[in-house]
Amino acid sequence: MTSPRRTLIDLDRLHSPVCRESPDGHHLVTTAVNHTAQIWGLVAGRWQGKSTTVHSGRVRNASFSPGGSHLVTACDNQIAKICELVVGQWREKATIQHFS
Repeated sequence: MTSPRRTLIDLDRLHSPVCRESPDGHHLVTTAVNHTAQIWGLVAGRWQGKSTTVHSGRVRNASFSPGGSHLVTACDNQIAKICELVVGQWREKATIQHFS
């Protein structure tokens, strides 16, 4: 059995407070101080950037759904965005206001 290739994702450069893996292990999400959440996909044993969700404030949290087909990102300005995986592509599905 061969092990998958390792790809370094420079989290120090991102100053990333969040890095989460999808339940199936095929996707990661990282957040950065530049108001973005980056979705990474495992392709041929390497992590590749698949989609970037942009917020108007710092992204404080991100979480995949149990099935791994949805991702919620939450920003410090009380906005949450929901992304959905459709036919191998991540797309933004909804933006909602949330309250603490």
